[in-house]
Amino acid sequence: MKSRFLWMLVFSMVAVCVVSLVSKEAVAKPEYFTQNCASCHTNDTQTCDGCHAHGVWQDSVRRTKNLTATTDLDRYQPGQTVTVTFSGGYREGWIRAILYNHNGTEIDRVTGPTGQGDDGSGSSAQQFPVLLSAPAPSQPGLYTWSVSWFGSPYDTNNQTTYPHMEEEVFTNEFEVYQQQGNGLTVIYLKDPANLSTVNAPPTFTWVVDGGASNRYAVDLSLSATFSPMWSTHNSAGEVITQTTWTMPASVWNMAPAGGKVYWRVRGADTSKQPLAIVYSGTRSFNKQ
Repeated sequence: MKSRFLWMLVFSMVAVCVVSLVSKEAVAKPEYFTQNCASCHTNDTQTCDGCHAHGVWQDSVRRTKNLTATTDLDRYQPGQTVTVTFSGGYREGWIRAILYNHNGTEIDRVTGPTGQGDDGSGSSAQQFPVLLSAPAPSQPGLYTWSVSWFGSPYDTNNQTTYPHMEEEVFTNEFEVYQQQGNGLTVIYLKDPANLSTVNAPPTFTWVVDGGASNRYAVDLSLSATFSPMWSTHNSAGEVITQTTWTMPASVWNMAPAGGKVYWRVRGADTSKQPLAIVYSGTRSFNKQ
């Protein structure tokens, strides 16, 4: 009986310690920002993701860093805008981020007007995920850029708040190619993002590698095999001449809420004979 009582006592003490540790981690500490950061960030809102302890890790265990940087396309023409989505952190608040090119040169950054923080705006544009962009390199080739989170080094093993530090992550590799003017050969889908959730009729956009007089069709289906499918060309008799198309509400209403919609683009350069139909890859989105 005595042994059983001791085991219960030990278990209770362990449970109290665990709850205490979890509670300490779960409770935000706005006073930390006030005491350690506000003297420099005088007009910035409080942030958690602006410090290393919260801004670079996957969760409170702090074993896995979850910073990611992804380009919006895999291929670009020289000078075409490359947009990079930078994600990370597990709390909230503004961050500062720096985009570097393949030579390590800064080409864009996310920060407030004064460069200190969000300048009291609370803007979501400075909270994960953030967007950075710059023109693609002028020379064809394969490239990899990088993005750095920039902020206070404070963490479990570092109780200092200054000087600030960077945590760098590389983007995916992308290609810069020179358009040859030999007609349409490739169609790259851009928006909506693959596997995204969409709550209103979307605008579809895509990028092509050439063609003097292109015509396009957008195909939609609830099946990955596109059988059956609805098509701007076959179903509506619509001719698309631009690399964008907005879904009408009448077509949007055909898809069930909570369902997955598959889409692709077909195209042809009508200045080339015989006519060659080019198919994009397939993407899907979830209708909310």
